Amino acid sequence: ARVYEFVGYDYAHAKLSVMGYKNIRLFNRLDAQCPGDTAKITPPVYFLNELGDTVYKQPLAVFSGELMHPVKNSKVGNFYANPNGKLVKGPKDFSNHNYLEMDDLHNLMKQIVFNNYQPIRKRLRISNESRLFMLKELGLYPRESDHPKYDKLVFYDSFKKYLLYGSSTPLIDQDSIRVINIVGRAYGFLIDCAYIVDFKNHIEFFLTCSMYVNESNKIGTGKYEYDQLGLPFMKDLGGCIYNYERNRERKTVADLTEFKDLFETK
Repeated sequence: ARVYEFVGYDYAHAKLSVMGYKNIRLFNRLDAQCPGDTAKITPPVYFLNELGDTVYKQPLAVFSGELMHPVKNSKVGNFYANPNGKLVKGPKDFSNHNYLEMDDLHNLMKQIVFNNYQPIRKRLRISNESRLFMLKELGLYPRESDHPKYDKLVFYDSFKKYLLYGSSTPLIDQDSIRVINIVGRAYGFLIDCAYIVDFKNHIEFFLTCSMYVNESNKIGTGKYEYDQLGLPFMKDLGGCIYNYERNRERKTVADLTEFKDLFETK
């Protein structure tokens, strides 16, 4: 949130467009109490030194332009819950919600992982130190986090590791496989974008899955088939691809040293 407030609505979209991600939309903050248009307003930012002196200041910014949703018909469901929690007949309109195409998500993950192997003009302008920090944070188990600390009884090892584990494994006691991923889960939609590596067997592959598991087609009730349908499917899907990759003959052996080093101290 703080990074977004510093970067700002207009600069973020302009930069994403230059990078080739023209259809990404950051329309609202992930807070049920914030209406969509608050994303266009970013507060003033001040940087202070150790003495409390202001070394940089940035005024409040308001974006007055208009960015259209890339999908013309972005309505889903037969009923939706209004702000008061009452079900209203008709589909929910997602045109004012954040939007990220599955292909863009998958390609962005590949770009981060293989940034150093891209042509210079296509590389993300990020230091290798920051890149590795990001990948490590995406691959850690909750118990390995120092900031913040997580309750192991609530945040089990496979928490948000949908592909391969289905978010149902309390303790992952092997350390040769890592799932470096980002997930989404809301309104019956379930998403996981992962770079899965097996250091012992020299396996690496990308896998992205997006599902809609809402049999009632009622949006905003919080009652969806994540545990009954979505997560078991993702676990099996990840397992099938992993087993295929493990048994597939390869002409070259993947060098995963860079990623293995990220997790050796944990």
